Amino acid sequence: MDFKKTKNNKGYTLIELLIYVSIFSVVSFGIVSYLASTINAKISIDTQNDFIKQSRIAFDTIFKEIRESYDYEIVDEGTKIILYKNSDSTITNEIFLSEDKIFISRNGLEANALTQSTAKVKDLIFEDYTSTRSDDLIHIQLQLTNLDSVQNKYAQNEFKISTSINVRNVAD
Repeated sequence: MDFKKTKNNKGYTLIELLIYVSIFSVVSFGIVSYLASTINAKISIDTQNDFIKQSRIAFDTIFKEIRESYDYEIVDEGTKIILYKNSDSTITNEIFLSEDKIFISRNGLEANALTQSTAKVKDLIFEDYTSTRSDDLIHIQLQLTNLDSVQNKYAQNEFKISTSINVRNVAD
């Protein structure tokens, strides 16, 4: 048997393999970090959009109900409004705050939540701003907190709305 050295080795040396594995690890770590931050940003944006959507739906419903009312009565230190939908006050809707959610009860039926469990209502106040210059003006203050923001520090934490609404169909 002839054991001659040949210079025609077709494999890699241990050093070359270690360098390859090191470069591959650094590149892989960079790609995984980028993907993780992209996924977190998307979750944050989706959470924030969902929270803002919930807030707007609740506010738009309140706004619509007040605008379509014939008359109203603010009770419970401004945290509840009774909306009369016709002139003889037989059809009523109530909007109120309970258990950190906004509820609406239509004509005495079971109340339905306007806000979901991910939005905590901190404040809902109805104020009568009727004056000599403005007939039947209701001022609303609404403050919601995003409960999903605890899990995602980049999501919007609070949403505050403060506006005034004229009751469109008020009795003379």
